[in-house]
Amino acid sequence: MCLEAIEATKIYGKTTVLQNVSMNVLKGEVHGLVGRNGAGKSTLVGGITGLVTLDHGHVIFDGVKLEPGNPEFALKAGIAIVPQQMSSFRTLSVGENLFVGRLPMGKHGLVNWTKVWEMAETSLKLVGLDIDPRVPIATLGVASRQMIAIAQALSRSAKLIILDEPTAALAKPEIDRLFMLIKNLSDSGVSIIYISHHLQEVFAITDRVTVLRDGLSRGTFQTSEISSDDLIREMGASSALTKRARKSDSHSSDSDLGKSAVVLDVKDLSKENAFSQISLTIRTGEVVGLTGLEGCGKHELVQTLFGLQGATSGSAEYGGASSVAKRPKEAISRGVGYLSQDRRGESVFEKFNVADNLTMTVLDRLQNKWGLQFPSKARKVAKDAIKTYSIVCTGPDQIVGTLSGGNQQKVALAKMLQSGPSLLLLEEPTQGVDIAAKASITTIVAEACERGAGVLLISDEVETLLQVTDRVIVLYKGNKVSEFDTEDLDGETLIRAIEGINA
Repeated sequence: MCLEAIEATKIYGKTTVLQNVSMNVLKGEVHGLVGRNGAGKSTLVGGITGLVTLDHGHVIFDGVKLEPGNPEFALKAGIAIVPQQMSSFRTLSVGENLFVGRLPMGKHGLVNWTKVWEMAETSLKLVGLDIDPRVPIATLGVASRQMIAIAQALSRSAKLIILDEPTAALAKPEIDRLFMLIKNLSDSGVSIIYISHHLQEVFAITDRVTVLRDGLSRGTFQTSEISSDDLIREMGASSALTKRARKSDSHSSDSDLGKSAVVLDVKDLSKENAFSQISLTIRTGEVVGLTGLEGCGKHELVQTLFGLQGATSGSAEYGGASSVAKRPKEAISRGVGYLSQDRRGESVFEKFNVADNLTMTVLDRLQNKWGLQFPSKARKVAKDAIKTYSIVCTGPDQIVGTLSGGNQQKVALAKMLQSGPSLLLLEEPTQGVDIAAKASITTIVAEACERGAGVLLISDEVETLLQVTDRVIVLYKGNKVSEFDTEDLDGETLIRAIEGINA
């Protein structure tokens, strides 16, 4: 036995994100770890690597109980992780990155550069890289930098390497090379935990696979003995989720949608290295979902429509113009509202109070002809918004950063909706909030549609897509591969499309 996690549990506030999860990894095994976003994979890996302190349970590695919350102890024991978002010192050389913090020293306390380059060449050969260790790492592609990260792990004599979405930015030849390396490492006795949303890869490379769902373990299975349908079902797309709950008297019928005005008409829109020839239409009163695996191009598409990124070709008609907005200011002037997935970084100003946040998009309405603001008018607007959007706070003066995540998200939505946009671009509006806040947010979106807005809703949450949207568009590796009417859509079919199975 290489690794054993026993009853791993982690609780944040009132939310249990990992509950009594047990998993073992054998020596030389390639062990898959799968589950939808929010299933608990990152928390479990954090517990294994010491980056997360478990509230209950423990981890045994190579016969030794790991110290909780001590990543240095786990690293020295032989556990290494190659994260999805790799970090490196881009101005330093490959060799310096390989041995950062442990460069060999010579006489007089100076770095022995000859030894650095020799050690680097040896480490690079272990992963099949024939490059000069003196070149800046910034000059290399993603695939090479990923191999260097694995080489760094091997240079530390790692016995277990955790690969988190390792193929997200790789082309087919690079994936093949990575798989060959994984096989060689496995044959040499190194254990691998392989985390991926690409189930085809899980079936191709792993010996066993552990499934997490809603912070619970659904079990560990021999990969050769479980079908893709059964694995998808274990991940949380059972028939119980097939019934769509969004339809109600407050929403337009399908026949009404067909007669309503078009608020967004995208034709063959492309952005190099992100997405290709995307076409879609959104009408007033309609919620269209957009989903796909990480790296599929969905976020780049939305940011392009809002003017944060530039398109390579194609067109988009919205707000009376037939071209893509070149800047956010232009998009806003066309009646577009945008909610970023980075709530704290881009959607709210945490150090400002609720009133300042809620009135930020309507300051022109709160000024007289000389540009002077009326604080009393701003407070009234804020109080009305707090009531309308059910924002739980002590009042307009409360600092937004002190609110719960769900109420911060409601402030972000309310701020955007204050200007009355006709097209809403929403990135992960219900991600990371509790059930009550999620229900409130989906109600806010539904009411915006009832007032005539059209919505493009980007989400990784299958349940949200099934319950909230009229249609769902699926992107896979930058291409539009499926479009479903959610009235008759079930979770298994949607997940198969998202995973690229039969795409």
